[in-house]
Amino acid sequence: MKLENVILPEGLKELDYKSFSYCTALESITIPESVEKIGVDAFMSCKKMDSVTIPDNVSLIDVGAFDYCSNLKNVYIMNPYCSFANGELISINEDI
Repeated sequence: MKLENVILPEGLKELDYKSFSYCTALESITIPESVEKIGVDAFMSCKKMDSVTIPDNVSLIDVGAFDYCSNLKNVYIMNPYCSFANGELISINEDI
């Protein structure tokens, strides 16, 4: 089964460690307003995702959340006070 488009349910509080890692077919995801944290490597290697909107309630994007997302061009962060665990949204690294 290939995940291409995902709409997460309202009420979800956190995207855990590697929630969608290596979902290489994932093109889009709708993150609900209820999410407060995006965990370590949550979207690592989602190579087809080109844009993501981070809702206002997200206060922390953890280490490597979007690493190796080679097609990611636009990240819209609605919370101006959102923190990045390692001080950066995406680590600069080579594709695997």
